[in-house]
Amino acid sequence: MEKRIIKFRGYVLNEKRWVYGYYCVERIANFHGTDMKEMHVIKDADIPTLKFFVNPESVGQLTGKFDQKKKEIYEGDIVSLTKTIQNYDDDDGWNPRNHFTPQYSEVLRKGVVFYKPPSFNVNIDCRDWSKFTVIGNIFENPELLN
Repeated sequence: MEKRIIKFRGYVLNEKRWVYGYYCVERIANFHGTDMKEMHVIKDADIPTLKFFVNPESVGQLTGKFDQKKKEIYEGDIVSLTKTIQNYDDDDGWNPRNHFTPQYSEVLRKGVVFYKPPSFNVNIDCRDWSKFTVIGNIFENPELLN
C-alpha cells in the first residue's frame, strides 16, 4: 500500500506567499481573554512551533497526484488538459522529410481540482492526472476560468 502524504497549503496575505504543512484552526483570546477568535493556521512540518496565519479561503489539501511537469496538485488548483499537435505543413515550407516537425499545444479543457468524498476530483473527463498541467489556482487566478 502506498504511503499517503497529508499536507496542506495556505496563502499568507501579509507576506503574499504560499506556505505548506499541517492545517489547523486555533481559537485565540483577545488581550482581556473575553473574546475568542478562530485563526486558520498552517504549521511547518519540520518546525512545529513555526506557524503561519493564512486566509481560510486559500487552504487546499495535497491530492497526492502530480501533473505533467511533476508538480504537486492541490485542491483548488486550476489545471488544463492540452493536446500537442504536429504541424507538418507550416508557413516556412518545412515538412517531415526535412526532419523538422514544429509543434504547438492546444488547450482542450480547463478545470478545478476539488474534494468530493471519498476522493479528489477534477471537473474534466480524464482519468490520468499526469496528463494535466497546473496553470494556477482559484485563489490567485480566478480569471483563468473565464
